[in-house]
Amino acid sequence: MRYASVGTMWKWLKNFRKRPPLTAEVWVQNAEQLPHWQIISQGWSPETAAGTRQMLLELVQSYLASDLIARRELHLKWANDKATLYPLSAMSAKPDRYRYVSGELPAYARELAALAPPVQTMAEGAGAGASNEQLVGRFGMLHVQMSFFSSILHAMRNYLGDDVTRTEADDWQSPLNEILSAFWENHYRGLLGLPTTLRGDTEDAFQVLLAFAELVSNGHPNPYAEWRKTAPALALRSN
Repeated sequence: MRYASVGTMWKWLKNFRKRPPLTAEVWVQNAEQLPHWQIISQGWSPETAAGTRQMLLELVQSYLASDLIARRELHLKWANDKATLYPLSAMSAKPDRYRYVSGELPAYARELAALAPPVQTMAEGAGAGASNEQLVGRFGMLHVQMSFFSSILHAMRNYLGDDVTRTEADDWQSPLNEILSAFWENHYRGLLGLPTTLRGDTEDAFQVLLAFAELVSNGHPNPYAEWRKTAPALALRSN
């Protein structure tokens, strides 16, 4: 499956942002026309489709009604939810994966479902006797769905011209995804007794990673540029 590149999406959003304000219903109608929606909705029952649409509508309504800090919290929530799954999905083994995500953890999906409450929650829909392969497939599917919701929030942020840094290189959305994925990768590795992928002391590295999330949640106007001043040792693919 191929999706539009980040650069192409960025240019489209910069032009799209100049259009009049959209209602929540129009946002959802537009989302339903995207290829990504067509892919993730394949095989859904009418009930699942209706429920997912309603969840997206409520998310969009909440975003439109929120101030900057509350909007940042929504971005963090969805970025964190998908980051809990990315290290366990087959996508984590791709050559262009994030720098600190090893691609090794899908092999431990069943073990982590018993050790980590967030993973256990995500695994529930797969059934008690699900194989490791089935769990990895489920985690990948959920990650794609969460990524779609997160991308809609990102599109809204750009369309509204709200909380947008000057250039794509300065933007905080992609680094946030990478940093949270690195955090969960190494949290899981600690539970499994595997060596860290981070540099230096793991707890210190965690504090550096979470400092970026704090800058985002506090509403800093350019959190990524600010974070890079104090975290040069943690080189990201996004850098």
